Amino acid sequence: GSSQWEYLFDDLLDNQAGYFLGTIICIDTSVDTINAPKREVVDGQQRLTTISLLLCALYSSIAKYKNELNEDQHDDFSLLKRKLVLKNTASGIRVIPQSQNHNLEDYKGILAEQKLISPSPMPKFAGNRRIKKAFEYFKKRIAKAIEEKEEDAVATLYELLDKVNSSVMVMI
Repeated sequence: GSSQWEYLFDDLLDNQAGYFLGTIICIDTSVDTINAPKREVVDGQQRLTTISLLLCALYSSIAKYKNELNEDQHDDFSLLKRKLVLKNTASGIRVIPQSQNHNLEDYKGILAEQKLISPSPMPKFAGNRRIKKAFEYFKKRIAKAIEEKEEDAVATLYELLDKVNSSVMVMI
């Protein structure tokens, strides 16, 4: 819910690099663990999905300034995409939310809107459900962070991205 989204975003802003995001418990379901690792999340799905939505909101915000990015920032922007979508795929998303309550369809709709995956329609009433609401919440908070800094928007966005990238999540 919104109070958890607010708590996460504020904690990321207020803490130094290496902020601890918690643990997730996974089962290795890989057929080829070296070349194609695959894990099913047993505990931590909401946290993982929420972080992915925050990364997607950052991707959306950075995309608006794509022409202002330097070479290193372009590289980081491409890496951000790879955190959300598998390389060389049109729809290979890294985090697959549960399909209940239209979570998976809403998530794919958001990624498609950002042109991260092949076109997929935004499901009806997605704006009334948590996946879309979380994404919009993060976009608003990112815009507010840019406004409050009164600095270079790109620098503020990459400062936020660095905080998320340097956060720590333990996988068991």
